[in-house]
Amino acid sequence: MRQQFTHLTSFLRRYQGYWRHDPFLQVTSGEISWSALNPELEQWIQQLSSKQTLEYKSSLELCLKELECFFPGLEATHQSITLMPLKSGDDLELPRGLDAGIPGRKLTQIQQMTKACLHGHQGSEWLEWCSGKGFLGRLLSSQSNQHVTSFEFQHSLCESGQRDADKLGLPMAFVQGDAFDEAAAKVFNDKQHAVALHACGDLHVTLIEHAVEQHLPAVTLSPCCYHLVRGEHYSPLSYEGKKAGLELSKHELRIPLQETVTGGERVKRHREQEMSYRLGFDALCKELGFSVEYLPVPSIKNPS
Repeated sequence: MRQQFTHLTSFLRRYQGYWRHDPFLQVTSGEISWSALNPELEQWIQQLSSKQTLEYKSSLELCLKELECFFPGLEATHQSITLMPLKSGDDLELPRGLDAGIPGRKLTQIQQMTKACLHGHQGSEWLEWCSGKGFLGRLLSSQSNQHVTSFEFQHSLCESGQRDADKLGLPMAFVQGDAFDEAAAKVFNDKQHAVALHACGDLHVTLIEHAVEQHLPAVTLSPCCYHLVRGEHYSPLSYEGKKAGLELSKHELRIPLQETVTGGERVKRHREQEMSYRLGFDALCKELGFSVEYLPVPSIKNPS
């Protein structure tokens, strides 16, 4: 892992002139910061048709192959971070009613997460961090017959989750609390396998810190929204990370979130339409003299 981390850090440093700048803002300003570094790449991008652009966006393998000549080492680096699927047995057999209220795509995610947790399970009970209604805890409890402590900030979700768990006869106990409060450490003990699905930003960092301090036997997590940290920059936890000195701002931590992975075709079409509206609105504001730089548009709830 140390060798892999060193390689990734070196790769990011070598090409930071490209990824540290927001491509969207560069398009709206008409100033491509890296054009002098790689005029051949800019020329190649400019001649792409809309159809070709969509093909590269839908096929990562094809995109990597084409970009390798502009970024030597790209394919090898991607290969180094590609994880093999976990062979964790057959699909889970869920008791009747266990999946009630869980949307289809989310259920698929939770089932895969459950199998990963069970595959490397250690300890005699579970701690579900930032549990929401405890959907993940339901599956873990039913599959392992072990107690689950579900820790959640929103009181209403705790009440709803506890009602559902009681109806299903599952050994689950919901605890309402603030993950950033020192009192949160009280829900940890050294018999727990801690799990977290979609624990945003510093929420998953806090889980790791508590797990280390309390000597938990295992932690399984799938973080998200890496930019939701309390500081202006990411603070590495490991000695190697601190030693590397590769500073990442909140804006740069958003980069992994730019790709739409779990959304269906409707979500992708909506995103394309939304971006075209934003660009059109920006062009109109500049033409009418309302703004010189890009004018951000607040998020608006999608119509149902």
